Amino acid sequence: MPLLFFESQGELFMADGRLKEAHFCISEASTLFPNSHSVLLQRGRLAELRGHMEEAKNLYEEALAIHPTGERILVHLVRFSNCGAGTAEGTGPDLSEQARTRSCCKSAPEMGELWQPSC
Repeated sequence: MPLLFFESQGELFMADGRLKEAHFCISEASTLFPNSHSVLLQRGRLAELRGHMEEAKNLYEEALAIHPTGERILVHLVRFSNCGAGTAEGTGPDLSEQARTRSCCKSAPEMGELWQPSC
């Protein structure tokens, strides 16, 4: 029950642009459930909103390691990578990211439109 409360509040605060409040809720959820893939996903989203791209990518990958078939995680990681934020120069996805995208398309073809670059 506490996880759902903190996650939902964190989502609402992020959607409203209230990152300080979102950070508090997500931190509380992370303290209670440090290995939750959904908490790691939210931490990644918050890091991305704050401009901490490398941290966001690492959190998305950690969440994916816990829940490899998590569609929401895959969507965020692939969109993040396709926008170029996952590379040192920010010029676009590197070859390993392109391979991950192809793998996502094969494992979840029904979500093909989500694997396309959105930037």
